[in-house]
Amino acid sequence: MHFGGFLATVLYIHNSPDSQAGAIWLIWGWIDIPWSALYFMAGSDYSIWLGNVSSRSVVLAYVFYLPHVIHGVIGTIWWYFVPALAARVTKLVRGKTG
Repeated sequence: MHFGGFLATVLYIHNSPDSQAGAIWLIWGWIDIPWSALYFMAGSDYSIWLGNVSSRSVVLAYVFYLPHVIHGVIGTIWWYFVPALAARVTKLVRGKTG
């Protein structure tokens, strides 16, 4: 579901005539907490690196665009494992109280 929502967002931004369409990543920032903190950690070094990559390959620049990395890859993996993590924590809590 997460990856499908991510793809729908990318398609929406890509096909939208609205110049503010990219602001939808702000919603994804809440969906993918705690990984959204990577935006702040990446800083200007990532932007410089991405600029160098984009001068060589537009496709790679699109792939390594930070919202695509955080929400498309890391966020999808995160939400794949969250149910198992929640089940494990629930089992531990019930084991200690029971």
